[in-house]
Amino acid sequence: MNRQELSLQLAVVALVRNEIDIIRAFLSHVAALFDRAVLLDHGSMDGTGAMLEGACRLRPGWVRWRVDVPGHHQAVFSAFAMRHLFETTDTDMVFFLDADEFLDVPDRAALERALAGIEGERTAGRFDWVDCIPERLDSRTLRAGDAVWAHAGDAPFSKIVVPRRFYAATGGALVPSSGNHSVVPNDNGPVCYHRLGGMLHLPLRSVAQLQRKIIIGALGVLARSDNASHESAHWFDMLRRLAVADIGESDLINMARCYGHKPDSWPPLSLADLPALGFSRRTLDVASQALALPDLPPPANPWRVIAAAVRDWRAGYDRDIALVLTGDVLSRAPQPGPPAPSAADAPARAPWEATLAALESSLAEARADQARAHEDVRIVRASTSYRVTAPLRAAARAWRRQRATEPAVRPLADITVVVTSCGRHDLLAQTLASFRRYNTDPKVGDILVVEDGGADPQAICDAHGARLLRTGTRVGQVAAIDLAYAHVQTELVFHLEDDWEFYRPGFIEPSRAILLADPSCIVVGLRAWNDLNDHPLSFTAADRRFGVLATGFRKIWHGFTWNPGLRRMADYRRLGRYGDHVEAPADVPGQDRGGAEAGIGAIYHALGYRGVVLDEHGYVRHLGWGRTVPWTGNAQTRQPSLDQIQPASL
Repeated sequence: MNRQELSLQLAVVALVRNEIDIIRAFLSHVAALFDRAVLLDHGSMDGTGAMLEGACRLRPGWVRWRVDVPGHHQAVFSAFAMRHLFETTDTDMVFFLDADEFLDVPDRAALERALAGIEGERTAGRFDWVDCIPERLDSRTLRAGDAVWAHAGDAPFSKIVVPRRFYAATGGALVPSSGNHSVVPNDNGPVCYHRLGGMLHLPLRSVAQLQRKIIIGALGVLARSDNASHESAHWFDMLRRLAVADIGESDLINMARCYGHKPDSWPPLSLADLPALGFSRRTLDVASQALALPDLPPPANPWRVIAAAVRDWRAGYDRDIALVLTGDVLSRAPQPGPPAPSAADAPARAPWEATLAALESSLAEARADQARAHEDVRIVRASTSYRVTAPLRAAARAWRRQRATEPAVRPLADITVVVTSCGRHDLLAQTLASFRRYNTDPKVGDILVVEDGGADPQAICDAHGARLLRTGTRVGQVAAIDLAYAHVQTELVFHLEDDWEFYRPGFIEPSRAILLADPSCIVVGLRAWNDLNDHPLSFTAADRRFGVLATGFRKIWHGFTWNPGLRRMADYRRLGRYGDHVEAPADVPGQDRGGAEAGIGAIYHALGYRGVVLDEHGYVRHLGWGRTVPWTGNAQTRQPSLDQIQPASL
């Protein structure tokens, strides 16, 4: 069903604060289901605000409003946004979601079919919580399609949907409750609720996120002049738990299994215990529409996030909400989004001076981040002059103790390393060892080795902290690349073959800076300029820290390569799969036969992309001279399916 065929105008109100690990999946979910969105950014410091702003630039019906009051006044914020939507737009229904909530529907059409069951002037819709726990309890980015454990029992809470006719029947005199779990009309008249389905709820996703959520949530309640702690009792139950003991994965599972109320007991638990507790494994297979969002920003130091929340709380229990809501909010009218790109559109080219400036800025920021990581950040200085409870003082001491034992904070990974391998395991070991030795970027996540064939380099992968995928039979390099890239969940991929040796550090950081500064750059290569197989440069920086590869070299080489280098997954996805495009170029006198690599490069060249190589001294050298692995098959017809990967390799 096309969006033009749908009859309703649907809008969502979302209050968001410091949700960088899940915000991309949430915004993609919203894009698939809603025409309009009011995204209330409650003082995010971890990069969430930049992601919201980027999404609003892409969607003309979306707005981001900054909420500057420190207190957790969710009912006030929701009511204001609801009135704005009903009074100034043609919205038919308003939904209320948090960034950790996903409607359990496959697409917009299914959602509209469910909404058709709402009847009567005083009937609201409701989606019941399905409490979920991610299968991986770490700080990586959560994405659509990830595995989660979902509870089969009845959750104690729902989230409401308010139809326009209900709003009109009360003359607009109705307010969502705190948490948006119900709606309260001022005339005290009856309210009926029609169940629309389930809502996957993932409030707790890692121990670090849980600790941050406890303290910031409790401070948000304490910042209110009415000190309405009874509305958020679960925050204070968790806070008392944090005050008396360190929190681990077992505590996270206990809190998640009965989120919103206090557990009866705290038995030691692991993910293996979840089936016995009524959980079943599933994937986050909800409606999702990809958005060309900016790359994840450098993560904020979580200790500074906590400290900022404390400063906001101490600045005053309440600021004048009316000034915030009627001032900056109403001036932020929706702006038209950019036109949808066509396949023929070339990416915008940044001047090389801008690229150089971005490179300088990246290096300066990296040095500053490294210095800040070793600072002794003070989190909370408890004082009787403020309304700090005894559990909060104890929790502050626990945070300071943990800060002393964990001086560095690992940022969220934004790069996956993919290594293609085919039986040359001595070279693979040298490649992985040298990469581990010379990589200095802390945001490199998984190293994924894909073995093309029946060989098993598991021991080598284990020795160097890499994950292994195996095709089982020979399928060819192109099909192996497509298979590996299907498992990449970061925005950037560092592509690498199994026969290279690194000899200098510091290559990831400038490569990332160049990709961020110039969207027309398809790859940042690392070979020395005298090791480019005579490929000329069309531009060199004055200080020779990077160059641009000339196009049309030997009539087929334009800068794209599968040599070691950083690249964007978005550019890969623009073509679909490489295997859909592999046809060796025809014989032309004086022309190389570059095979699939040259063919893919020609496509990117036609789309306006170009290749860059870092400084003239290089960072990597080739090891595999004389040991090329022959392949004469057609990789396009030999694409492996996911079930060919041996489960033990994942």
